[in-house]
This record gives sequence, C-alpha cells and structure tokens, in this order.
Amino acid sequence: MSSGEDFARAYADWCDELDARNASPLWWATSLASRHPLTLSLPRRLFALKNSQADPRPPLSLKSRLCAALPLGPLSAAARAAWRMALARLLRPQAPPPGPADLLFTLAGPRSFPNGTYRDQFFGDLPEFLASAGRAPLLWTFVTGNYAATIRRLPPGAIPIERTLTAAGLMRALAAALGAWTRGIPVDAPPFEGHDVSELVKEEAAANVREGRFFNDLLYGEALSGLIARTEVRTLYYPFENLARERSLLMALRRGAPRARAVGYQHSPLTARQLNCRLGSRGAQRLPLPDVIVASDAAAARRLGEWGWPKERIRVGCALRAAAPGAPAKRVNGPPRLLVLLSQGPEEYKGLLRLLREAFDGQPDAPEVVLRPHPVIPLAPALADAGPLGFRWTVESGPLSEALGSCRAALYASSAAALDAARAGTPAIWADWGDWLPSDPLEGRGEGHAEARDGASLREAFARAHPIPADTSSPVTKAGLEAFLA
Repeated sequence: MSSGEDFARAYADWCDELDARNASPLWWATSLASRHPLTLSLPRRLFALKNSQADPRPPLSLKSRLCAALPLGPLSAAARAAWRMALARLLRPQAPPPGPADLLFTLAGPRSFPNGTYRDQFFGDLPEFLASAGRAPLLWTFVTGNYAATIRRLPPGAIPIERTLTAAGLMRALAAALGAWTRGIPVDAPPFEGHDVSELVKEEAAANVREGRFFNDLLYGEALSGLIARTEVRTLYYPFENLARERSLLMALRRGAPRARAVGYQHSPLTARQLNCRLGSRGAQRLPLPDVIVASDAAAARRLGEWGWPKERIRVGCALRAAAPGAPAKRVNGPPRLLVLLSQGPEEYKGLLRLLREAFDGQPDAPEVVLRPHPVIPLAPALADAGPLGFRWTVESGPLSEALGSCRAALYASSAAALDAARAGTPAIWADWGDWLPSDPLEGRGEGHAEARDGASLREAFARAHPIPADTSSPVTKAGLEAFLA
C-alpha cells in the first residue's frame, strides 16, 4: 500500500493538471479546485484506486436523489440567503462605511463570545492591533448557529456578509448555479496514475452543484462585490485554507478593488490531512493567490513553502487563535470528564463515537463524555447513526478554556484545539480511529500526549491522564502581529 505522503504528492500533481485544464472563474468556485477531503469524496476514492481497494463511493441519500431530480439545493440555499439578507438589514440597518477599510472576513457563532464578550475565532486581538497601527479594521462576518441572536451580539460596526449582498448579486449566483445544475460543469479530467477517472470527477462536480455548495461559494464573491461598491477596501484579511469561498473572494477583490491587498492567515495545523493546502510543482501558476500568506509559526511557513506556495509571499506571524487560553485552565472538582474535540467531519465524528463506545459502553467507572463538535459541522447525524450511547455524555459549545478546566483529558483526532489543550496543561489523547489519512496536530510534542487505537488503550490513557505544566507564554508577539501589516 502506498503511504499517505506518496498519495498526497500524486494527488497534488494531478490536481495541478486538473486546474490547468479547467481554469476559469466558475471553476475556481468549485469544491474540486479546493482539493479538500472534508468537502470531497474524491480524494478517498482516488486513494482506494491507487491502492487497489474497493471504491468507497458514498451511497446517494434520498435527499441527494431528490436534489438530482430537482434543483432543490441551489433554490433552498438561495431562499436561505434571501431570508438572511432581510434579517441583516432589519437588525443591522446602518450602511457599511465609505472607507477606507481593512476588511477582516471571519466567522461568528456561539464560540465567539467567551465570557460574554466578542472575541474573533480566527483573528483574536488582530483588529485592536490594526487600529493601534493606524489601520481601519472592519469585521465582515459569516454567521453560524442562531443567525438573529448572533447578529444582535456582534460588536458595533461588525457587518454580516448578507448585509452587503444585493438582490442582483444573489440572482447572478443563483443563475450560475441553476445553469450548472441544468448543463453540468464541463470538466476535462486527466488520468490519475494511469486510470481514467473522468466519471468520478463528473460525479463530484454534480454533487457540488446539487448540494448547493457551488451557489454558496459564488455568493461570497457577490457579497464582497456589494461591499466594494460602497466601501473603499484597502486590505482583505481572511482565514487561509485554499477553499472555494476564498477564491471567490479573491476574484471579486481583483475585479472591484485591484489595488487592494489580500492577506491569508494560515491558522489550522498543517497535517497530512490538509490536502487542500498542498500544491504540486505547477499549482501556483494559475491559482488565484493572496498577496501575502501569514503563517502561524516558522514551522508552518516552511511547510507551506515545501507544499508549493510561493515562498516570497509567505511571512512568519503568530498563533492568534491561541492567545486567549495561554494561562492554565481553571480546574473544576467533580466526577472525571473526558472532553472530545470533534473536527474534520461526519466520518471522524462516527469514528470517535465508535471508539468511545468500545471503551466506555456499560463501564461503571466510565467518565462523563463532553462532546464538542466543530462549529459548522452538525453532530446530530453521527449521533443518530451511532444509536444509544452506553455512557453519560453531554454536548457543550461554550468557551474552550472552561471545557478544558472541567475535564481530566481531551480526546482528539485532528482538531487544532488539541494545541490549546496542551498549552493549558490538559493531557491530550490522540484517537487513531482508522482514518484513511490520519493526522495528529500534536505529533512529536511528547509529554502529556498519549494515543488510543482501541477501547482498551483509550481506557488506559484516560486512567493515566494527569495535569501537565501549562505553557503560560503568549504566542502572540509584536513581530508576529506586524507580519499582518501588508
């Protein structure tokens, strides 16, 4: 069997050729151009093909079949966007400022308000630093969770992206999505390792349109165009993951504000799983690129360069997301609890739930399990698939520092929050649940870092867990912040 690294290199080179054959504004808005195993089944299927395994093609659900027969995905996504437009104008009636503005595109949801006050999930204290440096930071946010409740809690001046989306922009995105649903997205797919994979690629392109993701990613660009028509945008800051929405934003910025600078912030650990962040030898030649990519540390900057991103555009910054939990978590007495940090999607959710059941179902001394899902990936489908759990469990989405303080240990597979656990002095347990491309953000960090491959090893790791020294130094430095001054 080929290693994950062998596959990653082959996949990156193949994606470069796929991009070269299909490069166009509509192509860059597809999930196929993102390369991401979280939003695509294609990487897993190509890995199986390379290793002569059975095709792990996901079955079509009843919903998918309906969306293949009728354009329900794009239409329902458009209806949702129109409803959000109306709410945004009702709850945030003030028009965007004329500028100049240094725009921070971000996400806001339940976890954006630790201790009741807003703190950006990606950029931390960067808005305050930009203001102190004479810039004009403007938060422009996509809301997750309860839309109306979150908008009401946003700081003054923050703008939901639907507030800048126009009816004409919504209709343009819908027309493009309906056209793609009707005619399909034309794809010229190169062979992969000598195999004809054109049908696999066409299936993926159809799913992207059918599920409404293509429409949603086009919408980001339309919303930015609406903002640029009102506001002089000098800089666009955004979380960098090489996703379709980022390219939509970059294309809109180049069209409407060609002199503006684009700064991508690499915030997630760069593990083997991040196929979306890997380019081949020619990947950077056609891809819409930011002017600057600020890496969270020197190791990440080196890896981005090794993975094909132009080294002259990469700067070493700092870990903005880790600023808040830098002090030791406040320990809470009570029965033992295990925090489960869920991240990469439904398959990871199901894999960790299987491991938890194997370890703790029916065990009288089982800890209370605290499930902490990703803010935009629902947990309910995985729970329904798992059936009744034979141990005490709860779901929490409050401040991470509080969750870490109330738990003896944190179980994770790929979540960046494992870094926060290690910094806060909470032992971390990596779950090797059988993923086809496993990735551990804490690999090589040593003390306090255990592994669990089955129920017995998870029970043992949890029993041996004990608080470790917290790293109280701040990862946010003046030099790191200055890297963002494009």
